[in-house]
Amino acid sequence: MDSDELNSLNPNFLTYLLMKTLKKASYILLVTLTSIAISCSPDDGATGPQGPAGMDGNANVRNITFDASNFAGTFSDVLIPELTQEVLENDALLTYLNDGTLWFPVPCPAESYGFDLAVDVNYDIGLVSFDYADATGTSVDIFAGELQSGRLIIIESTSSTTRGNQFDIAKELRDKGVDINNYYEVCDYFNLEY
Repeated sequence: MDSDELNSLNPNFLTYLLMKTLKKASYILLVTLTSIAISCSPDDGATGPQGPAGMDGNANVRNITFDASNFAGTFSDVLIPELTQEVLENDALLTYLNDGTLWFPVPCPAESYGFDLAVDVNYDIGLVSFDYADATGTSVDIFAGELQSGRLIIIESTSSTTRGNQFDIAKELRDKGVDINNYYEVCDYFNLEY
């Protein structure tokens, strides 16, 4: 039907067609909602057997990986949305960088852990900043590709830790024999993937 034929139709006929279509759509909607309501009964049967025990984990530890291969210059910044004011005030933050061979903790002094530069780290809301220096403390440039990746491990303070002092959390780890400068020991302790 073209527009001239539609305009020539009786307005009552058009109303009839519209009402018939709405009635059919309402019926389909009613049947759909009824089917959903019936199928979502709380009496679905007996509870199934207990599943196998899951792998031990630590729900209050977050391991955030970031790309460091493009870090260049005397400093680098990484956006980390998980760094909120509450995290900065309460939780322990452990940061590691990887040069393609070795994970080393940050901050680190020059010529330690097999990395010839000193790297300092600063945290702010949503941001981690790295500064690079030589053994004398003079700022130095790094080149893209010298570093490969980085990890920020956020250890949430809990009722068993002293809230508000992230150094207490790090001390607790050391007291439990975990060398927080050793990336692999920290990952093993918290059951995190390398």
